[in-house]
Amino acid sequence: MDADDTKNLGFWRIDHNLTSNHRVSIRQNYYDRNQPYTNTGGAIVPSASTNFNIKTWRTNGGVNSVFGSRLVNQLQFNYTDSEQFFSRSECGYAPATGDCPTHTFPAVRIGPQPNVGFELHNWLTVRSDATYFFEKKGRHNMKFGGEITTGHVIIFFPNATNGVFFYNSNPSNLATCCEGSDQGTWDDSQFPIPARYNVGLGDFQTTAPNDIYGLYLQDDWTIGRVTLNLGLRYDLEVGSLANDQSGLTVEPAANDTDNVQPRVGFAWDVTGAGRTVVRGGGGKYYDQVYLNLTYNQLLQNSGKNVNVTLFNTNNDPTFADDPLRGQGFEELKALGGLRNVSRIQRGAEQPHTWSSSIGVAQQVLSTLAVTADYVYQKSDALLVNIDSNLTCCLPNGFPVPVNTGTYPELGGLVQGVGRPNANFGAITDYTFQGRAVYHGLQVGVTKRMEHNYQFGLTYLLSKNDDTATTLNNPFDLAADYGRSIQDQRHRVTANWVVRLPYAFNFNGIFFTASGRAIGANTGGIDINGDVATGGDRPTCGLDARFAPGCSALGIPNGQVIPRNPFRSAPVVRFDVRLSRTFALGTVRVEPLFEVFNLFNRRNYDPGAYQTSLANARFGQEGRSSSLPYQPRQIQVGGRLTF
Repeated sequence: MDADDTKNLGFWRIDHNLTSNHRVSIRQNYYDRNQPYTNTGGAIVPSASTNFNIKTWRTNGGVNSVFGSRLVNQLQFNYTDSEQFFSRSECGYAPATGDCPTHTFPAVRIGPQPNVGFELHNWLTVRSDATYFFEKKGRHNMKFGGEITTGHVIIFFPNATNGVFFYNSNPSNLATCCEGSDQGTWDDSQFPIPARYNVGLGDFQTTAPNDIYGLYLQDDWTIGRVTLNLGLRYDLEVGSLANDQSGLTVEPAANDTDNVQPRVGFAWDVTGAGRTVVRGGGGKYYDQVYLNLTYNQLLQNSGKNVNVTLFNTNNDPTFADDPLRGQGFEELKALGGLRNVSRIQRGAEQPHTWSSSIGVAQQVLSTLAVTADYVYQKSDALLVNIDSNLTCCLPNGFPVPVNTGTYPELGGLVQGVGRPNANFGAITDYTFQGRAVYHGLQVGVTKRMEHNYQFGLTYLLSKNDDTATTLNNPFDLAADYGRSIQDQRHRVTANWVVRLPYAFNFNGIFFTASGRAIGANTGGIDINGDVATGGDRPTCGLDARFAPGCSALGIPNGQVIPRNPFRSAPVVRFDVRLSRTFALGTVRVEPLFEVFNLFNRRNYDPGAYQTSLANARFGQEGRSSSLPYQPRQIQVGGRLTF
């Protein structure tokens, strides 16, 4: 399998002093990358991977100015032009015809990636940062400024236009049925009858403008041995909430405009000698909306396309031959109860976080210092996807199934009641009401260069909990609060520089960390009839299909599988470099010899584990193309300075 990751980079820069007080700089970067078969490994087979191509031109300019002895200013601009293409791996058919579908079995997904397309980005940012110094009851370092970013994005994502079949069981010949990406050569004779089919039809291109405005004011005020950091920031993002759209399920609404962010911090030099400093601070920080949410609402509420799910309620053995039953875009658009739409919940606010910290820094020796800091972060505005077109509720608090069927999780045969809004299928509301809490304690030791060596060492102990983005039960948000997929309890990082005899330098980085939390899934099996599987967490012992996962996790019968129930293996890496600089007149040459993963330890990517509870390999490691998890690599290079 050809999986060469090819990158090309270019760079130029010009700096010029207009006067003694004004300096201009202009630089431009070019970057392109061709990465076939991305993310292959774990549960993702080559035919389900994506080919990734990107080209980016980035131009930056700025003017640094000094106005007298008290005021300096930095004026900057940035223009970025980017093309990003995500294409399916070759499969022998034109994917848009529906002849090259994706097959989602409980154990694995095979066939092409359903969601592909391209993004064309144009962004212009202008920013000004000024600093004014003055004395009044202490020394003030006043910073103020603002920025304007205007963006224009063209997107084309024909999600599931190739068609996606979902099955409730695995084919008996799964291990041998489907070699290669050409489905014409597959042995599909043992494929079970599909349970449902998802497909997209129509025009999937749209334009998404996005403008961002920001203002800030900060005063670093030093009074004796105490420095106070007092700040206030305001941000306004226009377009990202798609609040001005009129569409199938949305009407224009007010934008979120009250994004005021107070911030305060301090540093106390305890003795006045600079050897012991107590520091801390806190504030509110707003983030930008993930623009894929904006795109989904603009596309799916435009009326120019449909994304529908059709159910094989009668277990028809001919369903796979023609799941659309000859219907096209116009026919499916006119049918009620089939079209799935997504929208940003009206009244939604920009995601934001409250962050605070307290710590101490102590100089132990003239070149040695230790630090310890505790960080606490909390958010009540985390993204959560909720299907608002479901009927509440069964005695166990779960939605009443949409379709009649046998659901072991619900006790057997349950009568479906359809959708409350019969004109649509799933209506996914992007809400910002999830919670997240982070605790982190970081300690560090730093030694500056002395006796021909220096080093730094940090240790982080952390705990990260949050609400799942996709819920097990959309009527019980609290039940999906727990261990975050970002949770990693221990991290140790060390770096060093040693000056060896004969002017050689020996540098290195050591990194080790405990395992990261990993989620589990049902492999596309809908356990509770809500026609969504992303957040489903079954009860062990009720459905034999999930016995491999329950057994691997050691979860007893009758217990619901928790969120992110297992962890990846620990990671350990040593990266080293040996170099020496030679002077040849006015030219300096520095040969480099580098080794990554020096001891060739086998490290596993948390994103490449098998996570389907119905797969016999559940919880086992997979291959990864990501650099941090590669075997030993040796690199020889050089640096030329003239």
